[in-house]
Amino acid sequence: MRAVSIWVVLIVMFAMICDVGLAQKVVYSYRTVERGGLRYEINSEVPLTGTIVVLYRNGQKRGEGEYRDGKRHGKATEWYENGQKKSYGEFRDGELIRLKTWDENGKVTFDG
Repeated sequence: MRAVSIWVVLIVMFAMICDVGLAQKVVYSYRTVERGGLRYEINSEVPLTGTIVVLYRNGQKRGEGEYRDGKRHGKATEWYENGQKKSYGEFRDGELIRLKTWDENGKVTFDG
């Protein structure tokens, strides 16, 4: 019985550790600022790690991008106001490594 209890505790602890790694901060762009080439939340001295969301004036999502240590790192997606995807990019340590763009009708205009 004691061995089962220890396994249950270990499994719960492992799940908690994994969950912490998956939880990512989401911040609206107007709550961020760029300083020295890095992105920060306003009133923070720690470079942002998380996702920045940009909205159109009507509240619809215009774009979102992932950041790590203040630099673009991961996926970035942008949409037209009509909801059609405009661009998709992937970044690594602030450098663009992949980009795909579409026109407002959904036709691919660039893929590289």
